[in-house]
Amino acid sequence: MKKLAILYPVHYRESSGGAELQISYLCNAAKNAEWEVHYIYIPSEKNPIAFSEIEILHPLIPYRKRTHFFRYRMQIMQILDQIQPSLIYTRYSSSWIYYATVFAKKYKIPHVQAMASDASTTMKFGWNKSYIPHYLIDTLLFHAGMKQVRNFITQNNFQYQQIQKRFRSRPTPIAQMTPSSPEEDIHTDPSIVTILWIANLKELKRPHLFLELAEKINASGAGAACQFKICGRASGEYLTMMRNAMQKIPNFQYLGELSQTEVNQELAHGDLLINTSIYEGFSNTFVQAWMRKVQGRLPGMSIVLRMPCRYWSIVSKPAKLFG
Repeated sequence: MKKLAILYPVHYRESSGGAELQISYLCNAAKNAEWEVHYIYIPSEKNPIAFSEIEILHPLIPYRKRTHFFRYRMQIMQILDQIQPSLIYTRYSSSWIYYATVFAKKYKIPHVQAMASDASTTMKFGWNKSYIPHYLIDTLLFHAGMKQVRNFITQNNFQYQQIQKRFRSRPTPIAQMTPSSPEEDIHTDPSIVTILWIANLKELKRPHLFLELAEKINASGAGAACQFKICGRASGEYLTMMRNAMQKIPNFQYLGELSQTEVNQELAHGDLLINTSIYEGFSNTFVQAWMRKVQGRLPGMSIVLRMPCRYWSIVSKPAKLFG
C-alpha cells in the first residue's frame, strides 16, 4: 500500500483555516484512493484529538516554545524513518520543508510543497540584526529547503511566476477545491441583504475594514436592509473589537469560530462575501461562496467576483491527485 506523509504544524481538526481545509480534502481523497495517510503535527494544547478515522496520527512532543520549528528535526526524521512514505506533502513555510527534502532525496521519493500564501513565494533571506535567533535558524533552513524542492503546487499565476523565477522550477497549478453544494440547500431572504466576512481575525485579514463598511452603510440610511456577520476565531484585542462592534452596530453579529459545515450554512443564506485581506493565495471562502451563488468582493475592486458553479464542480475532485 502506498503511504502519504503530511508534514504540517497543526491538525485540521484542531485549527480551522484555508490551508487546513485543503489538507483535509487531500487526506480524504488519499484515503478513498486506498493510500495509507500519516499526519505529523504539533498537538493542540487545549483540545488535542486522540483518534482519526482518516489518518494515522503522529503528534510530536511539543517544546515549551512550540514555534521553534527547527527543533523538531530528530522527532520528524525518526517518524519518517518508521513510516517509510511513498510521498511527503508539506505546506507551511518553515524548516520542515528542508527536513522533507533531505528525507525525500535520501530515499528517492517525491516531496510536494504546496504554496499557501503569496507571501511565502516572495520571502527572501537577508541578514537583519533584529532577527530572533530561532527565527533566523528556521528561515535559513526554510530557504535551503525551498532550493531543493522539485515539486511545487501553486494556487495562482503570481505564485507560479515567482516559483519559476526564483527556484527555476515548473510548478503544477491546482485551483482550490471544495465539495459541490446541492442547490436546494441555498435559501436567501429577499427582504434583507446578508453580508459576510469569514476568516480568523488577525492583522493580515483587516476585520476593522468590514466594520467600517457596516458603519458607513448604516450612516447612509441603507443599513435597515442589511445584516453584517463576521465568522472566525478571535482573541485578545480582536475579541474586544467584536464585542464593542456588537454593542455599537445594531445589525452586526459576531458568530465566533464555526465548523466548515456551519460556514457553508451561513454562505447558503448569504448574499455577499467581503474579503479585506492584505493578500491571499486564493481564498477558500470565495470558492465556497461561488458554489452557493454568493458574490465575492475584494477591497479596491469596482467589480463583483463571479464564477460559474460548473467550473468548481470540475476541479473539486482531489482524488485525481492519486492515480
